[in-house]
Amino acid sequence: MKRLAELGARYRIAVLTGTALATLVSVGGVLNSRPVSPGPQKPRDATIVDPDAHRVLFENEHVRVIDARAGRGWKSAMHSHPPMLVINLGSGRQKVTWPDGKTQLVDLNPGAVVWQGQGFDHAWEQLAGDVNVILVEVKSARAATRP
Repeated sequence: MKRLAELGARYRIAVLTGTALATLVSVGGVLNSRPVSPGPQKPRDATIVDPDAHRVLFENEHVRVIDARAGRGWKSAMHSHPPMLVINLGSGRQKVTWPDGKTQLVDLNPGAVVWQGQGFDHAWEQLAGDVNVILVEVKSARAATRP
């Protein structure tokens, strides 16, 4: 909670569902519970998983613009991004975790502009500095990458 207060963010909890389900099976008149895996699920949108760090600034039929901000120590759970233009405004270092569990250190440099032509899933932890990034999701690019 201290980190959230430092960021001036309202405290909100994102609840992820569907990680485990239970089903009741009748065996000889006795009900037993057993876990059932729902199968692999696509991580959810960043604005749903981590709304305190990912805020929609603008959206229309062409683009969605997200302001991503967080301070040192912030952790963002696994989430997804469609194809987008990334505009770095701040500086810092993140540890990015990919869906396969591999990690990568990423330096955020002010003024860097990067096109991410494929959507991707990741989680991140802010190790130093601040996240101050504008994400411009291009909806026509999202449609073009679907199978």
